[in-house]
Amino acid sequence: MEASQFLRVSPETGLFFDSSYCPVPLAQQYIGISEQNFAARNDLLNEICYKKIVDSLRQGHQTMVFVHSRKDTAKTAWKLTPKLSLSSWMRQNIMTTNE
Repeated sequence: MEASQFLRVSPETGLFFDSSYCPVPLAQQYIGISEQNFAARNDLLNEICYKKIVDSLRQGHQTMVFVHSRKDTAKTAWKLTPKLSLSSWMRQNIMTTNE
């Protein structure tokens, strides 16, 4: 199902929003990776992405990760979800900093 269908967006008018809808300014970060090996490059990209997410969460922010395709979305989610599950993240990041 397309996101627009899920959100019940009218095909004629579309869905438009700007920064006035967001209480916190959005930020973008671009990361360049020069690793030539495809598997190593993807692993490095996922590790950097994970660290960026954790840094954002520690600062009390929400995080969204955008990727190039639906296929990449599933692959990225598959790699990051186990690391970012609530109990796992709390054990690794909150409990260790409070001890």
